[in-house]
Amino acid sequence: MSRTRNFKPLFPTTGRMTLSVYQDLNNKYESNPQDLKVINNLIDVLQDYIFSVRDLIAFDDDNEIFENKKQAALKVMDIALSIKDNYALHMDYLAIMAQNSVIAGDWNCAISYYFELLNEDGVLNADYDESYYAGELELAAKIVHNICVLYFIGLKSDEFAQIKKKYDYIFKLESQRTKRLVRNNPAFKEGFEEDFNTLCEFTTGILYYDSTHATDFISGNMMGAICEDSEKSGQKHLANLSETVKIEDDNIDLFILDNSFAFKGNVITKILSDFPFDENQNEETQYAEENTVSTAVPVVENCLSEDDLFSELENLTGLQEVKKEVSSIINLLKLQKIRKEKGLPELPISQHLVFSGNPGTGKTTVARLLAQIYHELGILSKGQLIEVDRSGLVGGYVGQTAIKTQDVIQQALGGVLFIDEAYTLARGNDSNDYGQEAIDTILKAMEDHRDDLVVIVAGYPDLMERFVNSNPGLKSRFNKYIYFEDYTPEELLEIFDSMCKKSGLTATQNARDLVLKHFEEEYANRDETFANGREVRNFFEKAVVNQANRLALELNIDDEDVSTLTAEDVK
Repeated sequence: MSRTRNFKPLFPTTGRMTLSVYQDLNNKYESNPQDLKVINNLIDVLQDYIFSVRDLIAFDDDNEIFENKKQAALKVMDIALSIKDNYALHMDYLAIMAQNSVIAGDWNCAISYYFELLNEDGVLNADYDESYYAGELELAAKIVHNICVLYFIGLKSDEFAQIKKKYDYIFKLESQRTKRLVRNNPAFKEGFEEDFNTLCEFTTGILYYDSTHATDFISGNMMGAICEDSEKSGQKHLANLSETVKIEDDNIDLFILDNSFAFKGNVITKILSDFPFDENQNEETQYAEENTVSTAVPVVENCLSEDDLFSELENLTGLQEVKKEVSSIINLLKLQKIRKEKGLPELPISQHLVFSGNPGTGKTTVARLLAQIYHELGILSKGQLIEVDRSGLVGGYVGQTAIKTQDVIQQALGGVLFIDEAYTLARGNDSNDYGQEAIDTILKAMEDHRDDLVVIVAGYPDLMERFVNSNPGLKSRFNKYIYFEDYTPEELLEIFDSMCKKSGLTATQNARDLVLKHFEEEYANRDETFANGREVRNFFEKAVVNQANRLALELNIDDEDVSTLTAEDVK
Protein backbone atom coordinates (compact mmCIF):
# COMPACT_ATOMS: atom_id res chain seq x y z
CA MET A 1 0.00 0.00 0.00
CA SER A 2 3.04 2.27 0.27
CA ARG A 3 2.64 3.74 -3.21
CA THR A 4 -0.51 5.64 -2.24
CA ARG A 5 -0.25 5.73 1.54
CA ASN A 6 0.19 9.52 1.59
CA PHE A 7 -2.46 10.25 -1.04
CA LYS A 8 -4.86 13.12 -0.24
CA PRO A 9 -7.89 13.79 -2.46
CA LEU A 10 -8.70 17.39 -3.32
CA PHE A 11 -11.80 17.57 -1.15
CA PRO A 12 -13.12 20.94 0.13
CA THR A 13 -12.58 21.94 3.75
CA THR A 14 -16.32 22.16 4.44
CA GLY A 15 -19.37 20.15 3.42
CA ARG A 16 -20.45 16.53 3.69
CA MET A 17 -17.29 15.03 2.21
CA THR A 18 -14.12 16.69 3.52
CA LEU A 19 -10.48 15.66 3.70
CA SER A 20 -10.81 14.90 7.42
CA VAL A 21 -13.75 12.55 6.75
CA TYR A 22 -11.71 10.77 4.08
CA GLN A 23 -8.69 10.49 6.36
CA ASP A 24 -10.85 8.99 9.11
CA LEU A 25 -12.10 6.34 6.66
CA ASN A 26 -8.58 5.66 5.47
CA ASN A 27 -7.30 5.24 9.03
CA LYS A 28 -10.05 2.71 9.73
CA TYR A 29 -9.09 0.82 6.57
CA GLU A 30 -5.40 0.73 7.43
CA SER A 31 -6.18 -0.59 10.91
CA ASN A 32 -8.52 -3.28 9.53
CA PRO A 33 -7.98 -3.84 5.78
CA GLN A 34 -10.34 -6.85 5.72
CA ASP A 35 -13.42 -5.01 7.01
CA LEU A 36 -15.88 -5.08 4.10
CA LYS A 37 -17.87 -2.08 5.29
CA VAL A 38 -14.73 0.05 5.58
CA ILE A 39 -13.51 -1.13 2.16
CA ASN A 40 -16.95 -0.43 0.71
CA ASN A 41 -17.14 3.12 2.05
CA LEU A 42 -13.58 4.10 1.16
CA ILE A 43 -13.89 2.85 -2.43
CA ASP A 44 -17.32 4.51 -2.73
CA VAL A 45 -15.95 7.90 -1.73
CA LEU A 46 -12.92 7.70 -4.04
CA GLN A 47 -14.93 6.38 -7.00
CA ASP A 48 -17.44 9.19 -6.55
CA TYR A 49 -14.53 11.65 -6.53
CA ILE A 50 -12.99 10.18 -9.68
CA PHE A 51 -16.20 9.86 -11.71
CA SER A 52 -17.97 13.03 -10.59
CA VAL A 53 -17.36 16.74 -11.11
CA ARG A 54 -18.72 17.59 -7.66
CA ASP A 55 -16.39 19.15 -5.08
CA LEU A 56 -14.01 20.40 -7.78
CA ILE A 57 -15.33 23.88 -8.45
CA ALA A 58 -13.13 25.39 -5.73
CA PHE A 59 -9.99 24.41 -7.62
CA ASP A 60 -8.63 26.26 -10.65
CA ASP A 61 -5.60 24.13 -11.54
CA ASP A 62 -6.78 21.43 -13.96
CA ASN A 63 -3.42 19.63 -13.92
CA GLU A 64 -3.50 19.35 -10.13
CA ILE A 65 -6.96 17.78 -10.33
CA PHE A 66 -5.95 15.42 -13.14
CA GLU A 67 -2.85 14.21 -11.31
CA ASN A 68 -4.78 13.86 -8.06
CA LYS A 69 -7.48 11.76 -9.71
CA LYS A 70 -4.83 9.48 -11.17
CA GLN A 71 -3.47 8.94 -7.66
CA ALA A 72 -7.03 8.34 -6.44
CA ALA A 73 -7.42 5.61 -9.10
CA LEU A 74 -4.20 3.95 -7.96
CA LYS A 75 -5.44 4.13 -4.37
CA VAL A 76 -8.72 2.46 -5.33
CA MET A 77 -6.80 -0.32 -7.08
CA ASP A 78 -4.67 -0.88 -3.98
CA ILE A 79 -7.77 -1.13 -1.80
CA ALA A 80 -9.61 -3.37 -4.29
CA LEU A 81 -6.91 -6.01 -3.91
CA SER A 82 -8.57 -6.72 -0.54
CA ILE A 83 -11.63 -8.17 -2.33
CA LYS A 84 -9.76 -9.95 -5.13
CA ASP A 85 -10.27 -13.41 -3.61
CA ASN A 86 -13.84 -12.76 -2.44
CA TYR A 87 -16.01 -15.09 -4.53
CA ALA A 88 -19.12 -12.89 -4.45
CA LEU A 89 -17.25 -9.66 -5.27
CA HIS A 90 -14.72 -10.92 -7.80
CA MET A 91 -16.50 -9.42 -10.80
CA ASP A 92 -16.85 -6.10 -8.97
CA TYR A 93 -13.11 -6.28 -8.33
CA LEU A 94 -12.34 -6.82 -12.03
CA ALA A 95 -14.60 -3.94 -13.10
CA ILE A 96 -13.03 -1.61 -10.52
CA MET A 97 -9.49 -2.56 -11.59
CA ALA A 98 -10.30 -2.15 -15.30
CA GLN A 99 -11.93 1.27 -15.10
CA ASN A 100 -9.29 2.66 -12.75
CA SER A 101 -6.49 1.34 -14.97
CA VAL A 102 -8.01 3.55 -17.69
CA ILE A 103 -7.89 6.54 -15.35
CA ALA A 104 -4.31 5.75 -14.36
CA GLY A 105 -3.31 5.68 -18.03
CA ASP A 106 -2.42 1.97 -18.18
CA TRP A 107 -4.65 0.67 -20.94
CA ASN A 108 -2.79 -2.62 -21.33
CA CYS A 109 -3.84 -3.62 -17.82
CA ALA A 110 -7.34 -2.20 -18.34
CA ILE A 111 -7.94 -4.39 -21.37
CA SER A 112 -6.51 -7.44 -19.61
CA TYR A 113 -8.93 -6.95 -16.72
CA TYR A 114 -11.80 -6.47 -19.19
CA PHE A 115 -10.88 -9.74 -20.92
CA GLU A 116 -10.84 -11.54 -17.58
CA LEU A 117 -14.23 -10.06 -16.73
CA LEU A 118 -15.56 -11.07 -20.14
CA ASN A 119 -14.63 -14.69 -19.47
CA GLU A 120 -16.21 -14.84 -16.03
CA ASP A 121 -18.96 -17.44 -15.80
CA GLY A 122 -22.32 -15.95 -16.76
CA VAL A 123 -20.99 -13.15 -18.97
CA LEU A 124 -19.82 -14.35 -22.37
CA ASN A 125 -21.35 -17.77 -21.77
CA ALA A 126 -24.65 -16.38 -20.50
CA ASP A 127 -27.41 -18.96 -20.68
CA TYR A 128 -30.11 -17.74 -23.04
CA ASP A 129 -32.69 -19.10 -25.45
CA GLU A 130 -31.45 -18.27 -28.94
CA SER A 131 -35.04 -18.31 -30.21
CA TYR A 132 -35.83 -15.33 -28.00
CA TYR A 133 -32.86 -13.24 -26.94
CA ALA A 134 -33.73 -11.03 -23.94
CA GLY A 135 -30.41 -9.26 -23.44
CA GLU A 136 -28.49 -11.86 -21.42
CA LEU A 137 -25.28 -10.89 -23.23
CA GLU A 138 -25.67 -7.15 -22.66
CA LEU A 139 -22.86 -7.08 -20.08
CA ALA A 140 -20.57 -8.92 -22.50
CA ALA A 141 -21.46 -6.39 -25.21
CA LYS A 142 -20.55 -3.47 -22.95
CA ILE A 143 -17.22 -5.06 -22.01
CA VAL A 144 -16.39 -5.69 -25.69
CA HIS A 145 -17.47 -2.12 -26.41
CA ASN A 146 -14.96 -0.79 -23.87
CA ILE A 147 -12.14 -2.94 -25.26
CA CYS A 148 -12.87 -1.75 -28.79
CA VAL A 149 -13.02 1.90 -27.71
CA LEU A 150 -9.63 1.69 -25.99
CA TYR A 151 -8.08 -0.08 -28.98
CA PHE A 152 -9.56 2.46 -31.40
CA ILE A 153 -8.49 5.56 -29.50
CA GLY A 154 -5.13 4.00 -28.67
CA LEU A 155 -4.51 3.50 -32.42
CA LYS A 156 -4.44 -0.30 -32.16
CA SER A 157 -6.28 -0.80 -35.44
CA ASP A 158 -5.46 -4.50 -35.94
CA GLU A 159 -6.57 -5.43 -32.43
CA PHE A 160 -9.67 -3.27 -32.79
CA ALA A 161 -10.69 -4.97 -36.05
CA GLN A 162 -10.04 -8.46 -34.66
CA ILE A 163 -12.12 -8.00 -31.51
CA LYS A 164 -14.92 -6.20 -33.36
CA LYS A 165 -15.20 -9.06 -35.83
CA LYS A 166 -14.95 -11.81 -33.24
CA TYR A 167 -17.85 -10.54 -31.14
CA ASP A 168 -20.02 -9.12 -33.90
CA TYR A 169 -22.68 -11.74 -33.17
CA ILE A 170 -23.40 -10.19 -29.76
CA PHE A 171 -24.24 -6.83 -31.31
CA LYS A 172 -26.46 -8.51 -33.92
CA LEU A 173 -28.42 -10.07 -31.06
CA GLU A 174 -28.69 -6.65 -29.41
CA SER A 175 -29.98 -5.22 -32.70
CA GLN A 176 -32.74 -7.81 -32.83
CA ARG A 177 -33.70 -7.08 -29.22
CA THR A 178 -33.77 -3.31 -29.86
CA LYS A 179 -36.08 -3.74 -32.84
CA ARG A 180 -38.42 -5.89 -30.75
CA LEU A 181 -38.40 -3.33 -27.91
CA VAL A 182 -39.21 -0.50 -30.34
CA ARG A 183 -41.97 -2.53 -31.93
CA ASN A 184 -43.56 -3.32 -28.56
CA ASN A 185 -42.96 0.13 -27.04
CA PRO A 186 -43.13 2.73 -29.84
CA ALA A 187 -43.34 5.64 -27.38
CA PHE A 188 -39.76 4.86 -26.22
CA LYS A 189 -38.35 4.36 -29.72
CA GLU A 190 -35.85 7.24 -29.50
CA GLY A 191 -34.41 6.10 -26.18
CA PHE A 192 -34.03 2.46 -27.22
CA GLU A 193 -32.34 3.38 -30.48
CA GLU A 194 -30.02 5.87 -28.76
CA ASP A 195 -28.92 3.19 -26.28
CA PHE A 196 -28.24 0.73 -29.09
CA ASN A 197 -26.32 3.27 -31.17
CA THR A 198 -24.11 4.09 -28.18
CA LEU A 199 -23.41 0.39 -27.64
CA CYS A 200 -22.40 -0.19 -31.26
CA GLU A 201 -20.36 3.00 -31.76
CA PHE A 202 -16.68 2.62 -30.87
CA THR A 203 -15.26 5.81 -32.37
CA THR A 204 -16.83 8.49 -30.16
CA GLY A 205 -14.87 7.46 -27.09
CA ILE A 206 -17.78 6.58 -24.79
CA LEU A 207 -16.93 4.00 -22.10
CA TYR A 208 -19.27 2.12 -19.79
CA TYR A 209 -18.27 1.98 -16.15
CA ASP A 210 -19.59 0.30 -13.01
CA SER A 211 -21.07 2.92 -10.67
CA THR A 212 -22.21 0.39 -8.05
CA HIS A 213 -19.39 1.58 -5.82
CA ALA A 214 -19.36 5.29 -6.68
CA THR A 215 -21.25 7.31 -4.11
CA ASP A 216 -20.33 9.61 -1.26
CA PHE A 217 -22.92 7.99 1.03
CA ILE A 218 -20.55 6.63 3.66
CA SER A 219 -22.72 4.67 6.05
CA GLY A 220 -23.79 1.77 3.87
CA ASN A 221 -22.35 -1.66 3.15
CA MET A 222 -23.28 -2.67 -0.39
CA MET A 223 -20.42 -5.17 -0.47
CA GLY A 224 -21.67 -6.85 2.68
CA ALA A 225 -25.17 -7.12 1.23
CA ILE A 226 -23.77 -8.59 -1.99
CA CYS A 227 -21.90 -11.23 0.01
CA GLU A 228 -25.05 -12.14 1.95
CA ASP A 229 -27.03 -12.54 -1.26
CA SER A 230 -24.24 -14.61 -2.77
CA GLU A 231 -24.17 -16.93 0.23
CA LYS A 232 -27.87 -17.62 -0.30
CA SER A 233 -27.79 -17.97 -4.08
CA GLY A 234 -24.29 -19.39 -4.58
CA GLN A 235 -23.76 -16.88 -7.41
CA LYS A 236 -21.24 -14.10 -7.94
CA HIS A 237 -22.50 -10.54 -8.19
CA LEU A 238 -22.57 -9.42 -11.84
CA ALA A 239 -20.66 -6.25 -12.63
CA ASN A 240 -23.01 -3.41 -13.51
CA LEU A 241 -21.56 -1.39 -16.40
CA SER A 242 -24.45 1.04 -16.58
CA GLU A 243 -22.97 4.56 -16.52
CA THR A 244 -21.03 6.23 -19.32
CA VAL A 245 -18.01 8.48 -19.56
CA LYS A 246 -16.42 9.90 -22.68
CA ILE A 247 -12.85 10.04 -23.95
CA GLU A 248 -11.90 12.61 -26.60
CA ASP A 249 -9.11 11.59 -28.93
CA ASP A 250 -7.59 15.03 -29.53
CA ASN A 251 -5.98 15.32 -26.12
CA ILE A 252 -7.20 12.12 -24.45
CA ASP A 253 -9.41 13.76 -21.84
CA LEU A 254 -12.10 11.88 -19.98
CA PHE A 255 -15.54 13.47 -19.74
CA ILE A 256 -18.58 12.60 -17.71
CA LEU A 257 -21.97 12.90 -19.38
CA ASP A 258 -23.56 14.95 -16.61
CA ASN A 259 -25.46 18.04 -17.70
CA SER A 260 -26.24 19.10 -14.15
CA PHE A 261 -22.78 20.63 -13.78
CA ALA A 262 -20.89 22.93 -16.13
CA PHE A 263 -17.31 22.72 -14.92
CA LYS A 264 -15.14 23.66 -17.91
CA GLY A 265 -16.96 21.32 -20.24
CA ASN A 266 -17.28 18.67 -17.53
CA VAL A 267 -13.66 17.56 -17.87
CA ILE A 268 -12.99 15.33 -14.91
CA THR A 269 -9.82 13.35 -15.59
CA LYS A 270 -6.94 13.61 -18.00
CA ILE A 271 -5.18 10.45 -19.13
CA LEU A 272 -1.70 11.63 -18.28
CA SER A 273 0.19 9.23 -20.55
CA ASP A 274 0.46 10.27 -24.18
CA PHE A 275 0.95 6.59 -24.99
CA PRO A 276 -1.70 4.63 -23.08
CA PHE A 277 -0.42 1.36 -24.58
CA ASP A 278 3.22 2.11 -23.77
CA GLU A 279 5.08 -1.15 -23.17
CA ASN A 280 7.26 0.57 -20.54
CA GLN A 281 4.67 1.93 -18.14
CA ASN A 282 5.78 3.40 -14.85
CA GLU A 283 5.86 0.64 -12.26
CA GLU A 284 3.27 2.32 -10.05
CA THR A 285 0.59 1.81 -12.71
CA GLN A 286 1.25 -1.89 -13.22
CA TYR A 287 -0.92 -4.56 -11.67
CA ALA A 288 -0.74 -8.32 -12.11
CA GLU A 289 -3.55 -10.81 -11.88
CA GLU A 290 -3.59 -14.51 -12.66
CA ASN A 291 -6.48 -15.88 -14.66
CA THR A 292 -7.43 -19.51 -14.39
CA VAL A 293 -10.52 -19.91 -16.58
CA SER A 294 -10.65 -22.80 -19.01
CA THR A 295 -11.37 -20.72 -22.09
CA ALA A 296 -8.64 -18.77 -23.84
CA VAL A 297 -8.08 -15.44 -22.15
CA PRO A 298 -4.98 -13.32 -21.70
CA VAL A 299 -3.55 -13.29 -18.20
CA VAL A 300 -2.39 -9.86 -17.09
CA GLU A 301 1.36 -9.59 -17.20
CA ASN A 302 3.09 -9.12 -13.85
CA CYS A 303 5.37 -6.16 -14.37
CA LEU A 304 8.00 -7.36 -11.89
CA SER A 305 11.75 -7.54 -12.31
CA GLU A 306 13.54 -10.80 -13.05
CA ASP A 307 14.73 -11.02 -9.43
CA ASP A 308 11.20 -10.43 -8.12
CA LEU A 309 9.85 -13.18 -10.37
CA PHE A 310 12.52 -15.63 -9.19
CA SER A 311 11.70 -14.67 -5.61
CA GLU A 312 8.00 -15.29 -6.23
CA LEU A 313 8.85 -18.71 -7.67
CA GLU A 314 11.03 -19.57 -4.68
CA ASN A 315 8.32 -18.49 -2.25
CA LEU A 316 5.76 -20.94 -3.63
CA THR A 317 4.83 -23.68 -1.17
CA GLY A 318 6.71 -26.93 -1.80
CA LEU A 319 7.64 -27.79 -5.42
CA GLN A 320 11.36 -28.10 -4.62
CA GLU A 321 12.17 -30.35 -7.59
CA VAL A 322 10.10 -28.16 -9.89
CA LYS A 323 12.06 -25.09 -8.77
CA LYS A 324 15.34 -26.88 -9.53
CA GLU A 325 14.15 -27.90 -13.00
CA VAL A 326 12.92 -24.39 -13.79
CA SER A 327 16.22 -22.88 -12.60
CA SER A 328 18.15 -25.25 -14.87
CA ILE A 329 16.00 -24.29 -17.85
CA ILE A 330 16.48 -20.60 -17.17
CA ASN A 331 20.26 -20.97 -16.74
CA LEU A 332 20.43 -22.76 -20.07
CA LEU A 333 18.40 -20.04 -21.76
CA LYS A 334 20.67 -17.37 -20.29
CA LEU A 335 23.67 -19.20 -21.72
CA GLN A 336 21.89 -19.40 -25.06
CA LYS A 337 21.37 -15.65 -24.98
CA ILE A 338 25.07 -15.03 -24.23
CA ARG A 339 26.11 -17.35 -27.08
CA LYS A 340 23.84 -15.48 -29.46
CA GLU A 341 25.29 -12.11 -28.40
CA LYS A 342 28.81 -13.45 -29.04
CA GLY A 343 27.87 -14.72 -32.50
CA LEU A 344 28.10 -18.40 -31.58
CA PRO A 345 25.66 -20.92 -33.08
CA GLU A 346 22.52 -21.54 -31.06
CA LEU A 347 22.17 -24.75 -29.09
CA PRO A 348 19.34 -27.09 -30.22
CA ILE A 349 17.08 -26.38 -27.24
CA SER A 350 13.33 -26.89 -27.25
CA GLN A 351 11.58 -24.31 -25.07
CA HIS A 352 8.30 -26.23 -25.08
CA LEU A 353 7.50 -28.18 -21.92
CA VAL A 354 5.37 -30.98 -20.50
CA PHE A 355 4.01 -30.36 -17.00
CA SER A 356 2.82 -33.63 -15.46
CA GLY A 357 1.16 -34.10 -12.11
CA ASN A 358 -2.13 -34.34 -10.30
CA PRO A 359 -4.58 -31.42 -10.15
CA GLY A 360 -3.92 -28.47 -7.86
CA THR A 361 -0.12 -28.78 -7.78
CA GLY A 362 0.64 -25.29 -9.08
CA LYS A 363 1.19 -26.02 -12.77
CA THR A 364 -0.67 -22.92 -13.97
CA THR A 365 1.09 -20.69 -11.45
CA VAL A 366 4.54 -21.89 -12.53
CA ALA A 367 3.59 -21.52 -16.21
CA ARG A 368 2.56 -17.90 -15.56
CA LEU A 369 5.86 -17.12 -13.84
CA LEU A 370 7.82 -18.82 -16.64
CA ALA A 371 6.02 -16.71 -19.24
CA GLN A 372 7.02 -13.53 -17.44
CA ILE A 373 10.60 -14.71 -16.82
CA TYR A 374 10.96 -15.59 -20.52
CA HIS A 375 9.79 -12.09 -21.33
CA GLU A 376 12.30 -10.54 -18.93
CA LEU A 377 15.06 -12.61 -20.56
CA GLY A 378 14.05 -11.31 -23.99
CA ILE A 379 12.94 -14.73 -25.24
CA LEU A 380 9.27 -13.77 -25.57
CA SER A 381 8.13 -10.33 -26.75
CA LYS A 382 5.10 -10.00 -24.42
CA GLY A 383 5.12 -12.67 -21.71
CA GLN A 384 1.37 -13.23 -21.38
CA LEU A 385 -0.13 -16.60 -20.49
CA ILE A 386 -3.05 -17.96 -22.49
CA GLU A 387 -4.67 -20.90 -20.69
CA VAL A 388 -6.98 -23.17 -22.65
CA ASP A 389 -8.36 -26.70 -22.57
CA ARG A 390 -9.92 -28.94 -25.21
CA SER A 391 -13.19 -26.98 -25.26
CA GLY A 392 -11.33 -23.82 -26.23
CA LEU A 393 -9.62 -25.50 -29.20
CA VAL A 394 -11.88 -28.17 -30.66
CA GLY A 395 -15.07 -27.40 -32.60
CA GLY A 396 -18.08 -29.54 -33.33
CA TYR A 397 -17.91 -29.60 -37.11
CA VAL A 398 -15.39 -29.68 -39.96
CA GLY A 399 -13.34 -26.49 -40.24
CA GLN A 400 -14.36 -24.98 -36.91
CA THR A 401 -11.44 -26.45 -34.94
CA ALA A 402 -8.74 -24.85 -37.08
CA ILE A 403 -10.42 -21.43 -36.71
CA LYS A 404 -10.78 -21.75 -32.93
CA THR A 405 -7.22 -22.99 -32.50
CA GLN A 406 -5.75 -20.26 -34.74
CA ASP A 407 -7.62 -17.63 -32.72
CA VAL A 408 -6.08 -18.96 -29.49
CA ILE A 409 -2.62 -19.07 -31.08
CA GLN A 410 -2.92 -15.44 -32.18
CA GLN A 411 -3.68 -14.45 -28.59
CA ALA A 412 -0.69 -16.47 -27.36
CA LEU A 413 1.92 -15.08 -29.79
CA GLY A 414 4.66 -13.40 -27.82
CA GLY A 415 3.84 -15.50 -24.75
CA VAL A 416 3.01 -18.97 -23.47
CA LEU A 417 0.12 -21.15 -24.63
CA PHE A 418 -0.80 -23.39 -21.70
CA ILE A 419 -2.98 -26.39 -22.67
CA ASP A 420 -4.47 -28.13 -19.64
CA GLU A 421 -5.45 -31.80 -19.90
CA ALA A 422 -3.81 -31.82 -23.33
CA TYR A 423 -4.20 -35.61 -23.63
CA THR A 424 -7.93 -35.09 -24.29
CA LEU A 425 -6.98 -33.82 -27.75
CA ALA A 426 -5.92 -37.36 -28.76
CA ARG A 427 -8.93 -39.60 -28.23
CA GLY A 428 -8.24 -42.30 -30.78
CA ASN A 429 -9.36 -42.69 -34.37
CA ASP A 430 -12.94 -41.45 -34.10
CA SER A 431 -13.62 -39.68 -37.41
CA ASN A 432 -16.01 -37.30 -35.66
CA ASP A 433 -13.37 -36.09 -33.21
CA TYR A 434 -11.37 -33.07 -34.34
CA GLY A 435 -8.70 -33.09 -31.63
CA GLN A 436 -6.04 -34.15 -34.13
CA GLU A 437 -6.85 -31.10 -36.24
CA ALA A 438 -6.09 -28.92 -33.20
CA ILE A 439 -2.81 -30.78 -32.60
CA ASP A 440 -1.75 -30.32 -36.23
CA THR A 441 -2.59 -26.60 -36.14
CA ILE A 442 -0.61 -26.13 -32.93
CA LEU A 443 2.42 -28.03 -34.27
CA LYS A 444 2.47 -25.84 -37.37
CA ALA A 445 2.28 -22.69 -35.25
CA MET A 446 5.16 -23.94 -33.08
CA GLU A 447 7.27 -24.17 -36.21
CA ASP A 448 6.07 -20.94 -37.84
CA HIS A 449 6.48 -18.90 -34.64
CA ARG A 450 9.30 -20.80 -32.95
CA ASP A 451 11.05 -17.56 -31.96
CA ASP A 452 8.08 -16.01 -30.13
CA LEU A 453 5.78 -18.77 -28.90
CA VAL A 454 6.20 -21.32 -26.13
CA VAL A 455 3.70 -24.14 -25.66
CA ILE A 456 3.28 -25.95 -22.34
CA VAL A 457 1.04 -29.03 -22.21
CA ALA A 458 -0.16 -30.32 -18.85
CA GLY A 459 -2.04 -33.22 -17.31
CA TYR A 460 -1.80 -36.51 -15.41
CA PRO A 461 1.68 -38.15 -15.71
CA ASP A 462 0.77 -41.43 -17.44
CA LEU A 463 -1.74 -39.81 -19.78
CA MET A 464 0.69 -37.04 -20.77
CA GLU A 465 3.45 -39.50 -21.61
CA ARG A 466 1.02 -41.52 -23.70
CA PHE A 467 -0.18 -38.32 -25.39
CA VAL A 468 3.30 -37.10 -26.36
CA ASN A 469 4.32 -40.55 -27.65
CA SER A 470 1.16 -40.81 -29.77
CA ASN A 471 2.47 -38.39 -32.39
CA PRO A 472 6.01 -38.08 -33.83
CA GLY A 473 5.58 -34.32 -34.16
CA LEU A 474 4.68 -34.00 -30.48
CA LYS A 475 7.51 -36.26 -29.39
CA SER A 476 10.13 -34.26 -31.29
CA ARG A 477 8.99 -30.93 -29.84
CA PHE A 478 8.15 -31.92 -26.27
CA ASN A 479 11.23 -33.61 -24.82
CA LYS A 480 11.44 -31.80 -21.49
CA TYR A 481 9.20 -33.05 -18.66
CA ILE A 482 8.68 -31.34 -15.31
CA TYR A 483 6.92 -33.46 -12.70
CA PHE A 484 4.79 -31.74 -10.05
CA GLU A 485 4.66 -33.90 -6.91
CA ASP A 486 1.66 -33.98 -4.61
CA TYR A 487 1.90 -31.60 -1.66
CA THR A 488 2.82 -33.21 1.65
CA PRO A 489 0.41 -32.85 4.62
CA GLU A 490 2.68 -30.17 6.11
CA GLU A 491 2.64 -28.24 2.83
CA LEU A 492 -1.14 -28.55 2.61
CA LEU A 493 -1.35 -27.07 6.12
CA GLU A 494 0.91 -24.21 4.98
CA ILE A 495 -1.48 -23.53 2.09
CA PHE A 496 -4.40 -23.60 4.53
CA ASP A 497 -2.62 -21.06 6.76
CA SER A 498 -2.03 -18.85 3.73
CA MET A 499 -5.75 -18.93 2.82
CA CYS A 500 -6.62 -18.01 6.40
CA LYS A 501 -4.21 -15.08 6.34
CA LYS A 502 -5.58 -13.74 3.05
CA SER A 503 -9.10 -13.87 4.50
CA GLY A 504 -8.19 -12.15 7.75
CA LEU A 505 -8.60 -15.37 9.76
CA THR A 506 -6.44 -17.14 12.33
CA ALA A 507 -6.81 -20.83 13.16
CA THR A 508 -6.21 -21.86 16.76
CA GLN A 509 -3.44 -24.37 17.41
CA ASN A 510 -6.01 -27.06 18.19
CA ALA A 511 -7.71 -26.31 14.89
CA ARG A 512 -4.39 -26.48 13.01
CA ASP A 513 -3.61 -29.84 14.64
CA LEU A 514 -6.93 -31.20 13.38
CA VAL A 515 -6.33 -29.75 9.91
CA LEU A 516 -2.94 -31.44 9.74
CA LYS A 517 -4.43 -34.74 10.90
CA HIS A 518 -7.13 -34.46 8.23
CA PHE A 519 -4.60 -33.89 5.46
CA GLU A 520 -2.39 -36.70 6.73
CA GLU A 521 -5.35 -39.07 6.31
CA GLU A 522 -6.24 -37.64 2.90
CA TYR A 523 -2.61 -37.90 1.77
CA ALA A 524 -2.23 -41.48 2.97
CA ASN A 525 -5.35 -42.57 1.06
CA ARG A 526 -4.88 -40.43 -2.04
CA ASP A 527 -5.25 -41.65 -5.61
CA GLU A 528 -4.93 -39.97 -9.01
CA THR A 529 -7.98 -37.80 -8.27
CA PHE A 530 -6.34 -36.18 -5.22
CA ALA A 531 -6.69 -32.44 -5.89
CA ASN A 532 -3.91 -31.04 -3.65
CA GLY A 533 -4.38 -27.25 -3.40
CA ARG A 534 -7.99 -27.57 -4.50
CA GLU A 535 -8.60 -30.02 -1.65
CA VAL A 536 -7.34 -27.33 0.71
CA ARG A 537 -9.61 -24.68 -0.78
CA ASN A 538 -12.67 -26.95 -0.49
CA PHE A 539 -11.76 -27.77 3.11
CA PHE A 540 -11.18 -24.09 3.93
CA GLU A 541 -14.53 -23.04 2.46
CA LYS A 542 -16.33 -25.71 4.53
CA ALA A 543 -14.54 -24.49 7.65
CA VAL A 544 -15.71 -20.92 6.98
CA VAL A 545 -19.30 -22.15 6.57
CA ASN A 546 -19.00 -24.07 9.84
CA GLN A 547 -17.72 -20.91 11.55
CA ALA A 548 -20.70 -18.92 10.20
CA ASN A 549 -23.16 -21.56 11.45
CA ARG A 550 -21.50 -21.60 14.87
CA LEU A 551 -21.50 -17.81 15.24
CA ALA A 552 -25.11 -17.58 14.09
CA LEU A 553 -26.08 -19.15 17.43
CA GLU A 554 -24.06 -16.65 19.47
CA LEU A 555 -25.64 -13.53 20.95
CA ASN A 556 -22.55 -11.36 21.41
CA ILE A 557 -19.90 -11.61 18.71
CA ASP A 558 -16.68 -9.62 18.92
CA ASP A 559 -13.87 -9.05 16.39
CA GLU A 560 -11.85 -12.00 17.70
CA ASP A 561 -14.79 -14.37 17.22
CA VAL A 562 -15.19 -13.31 13.59
CA SER A 563 -11.49 -13.66 12.80
CA THR A 564 -10.87 -17.02 14.51
CA LEU A 565 -11.34 -20.58 13.25
CA THR A 566 -11.71 -23.06 16.09
CA ALA A 567 -11.35 -26.83 16.33
CA GLU A 568 -15.14 -27.08 16.08
CA ASP A 569 -15.04 -25.32 12.69
CA VAL A 570 -12.56 -27.75 11.13
CA LYS A 571 -13.77 -31.07 12.53
